[in-house]
Amino acid sequence: MLVVPAVAGWALAGGPTIEAAAPEVRQAVRAILSAVPCAKITTRYLPDDVVSMSGRVPRQADIRHLRQVVPTVDGVGDVTVNFQVVGWPFCQALEILDGPMHTNFLFGKPLTLRSATGSNTFLEDSPLILEIKTPEFFTHVYVDYYQMDGTVVHILPNDQETDNKRGPDVRFTVGDATAGQRQWLIFPPFGTEMLTVIASPAPLALGQREVAEDGKAYFADLEDAIQAAQPRVRENLHADYMWITTEATSTDAGSRVQGERQAAAARRRAAEELARLTEAARKKAAEEAARKAEEIRRAEEARIAALRPPASIAPGRSQPGQIEIGAVRLIKAWAYGTPPQ
Repeated sequence: MLVVPAVAGWALAGGPTIEAAAPEVRQAVRAILSAVPCAKITTRYLPDDVVSMSGRVPRQADIRHLRQVVPTVDGVGDVTVNFQVVGWPFCQALEILDGPMHTNFLFGKPLTLRSATGSNTFLEDSPLILEIKTPEFFTHVYVDYYQMDGTVVHILPNDQETDNKRGPDVRFTVGDATAGQRQWLIFPPFGTEMLTVIASPAPLALGQREVAEDGKAYFADLEDAIQAAQPRVRENLHADYMWITTEATSTDAGSRVQGERQAAAARRRAAEELARLTEAARKKAAEEAARKAEEIRRAEEARIAALRPPASIAPGRSQPGQIEIGAVRLIKAWAYGTPPQ
């Protein structure tokens, strides 16, 4: 989960923020937000103890949860929310590629991904043809298609088209059979799905892969490949994404029922994976809270130990540089005009 604080004194979306918001309030809010997996949340601390949250979360239930829990933090008066719901596997793909997408945005989106037909709606059995524009350097291009059921299809490179190196600032298509390219046809489950493109100055260590595979395995390898890349490669990674809508064309009742069942199964698998990620995020947040509590306990023990006199000093006796407690009491007594007892 990505938590993005607003710039001190000014909110990212405009308007004043509270520069002196209590650190303990921020820490408590951050702990709550970090337990939401697969999310990217921007926080703004506004006047009258209002916390404004925006970004993306994987479920409507997460919005209700944050509305209820964040106001219970001491120092928070009210909350405002503006979230987009992006479920799994799409939220995890966006989370992994957040850095490269930010780089692409900062450079004016030199890497772009769009439908070659101009429409982002694709009917059953229709070809998926994409147009890509590369940044102004030689790149290795990776195009992935994330489906509702958690499957990822590797559009480029694939087992028939292994050459994914492209020149600087060029436009090219994938999936165009008329150009001799491998064709990709739309099939169930249908709904809102996502495509991503990555442009890397050097090959990413992703190895030979099946054309279609489970998203969980690919996410782990993609994250590892990005982290293992040389710093100059990571700094110059670009990424872009697009949403598409896929629809059935058949009016046959049996076909519709089958499509609905497949979509329901896809949603169920996505919900199960999201539940796993939620539990992992909660466990991580609890471990972090326990670690901080232990640090505070040890620091307090060290502070108390530093105030104790060394064990070698006998009670009632002082050494050079030390003052007996009784002497301090005597001085205080005379200072307030009370005869010493």
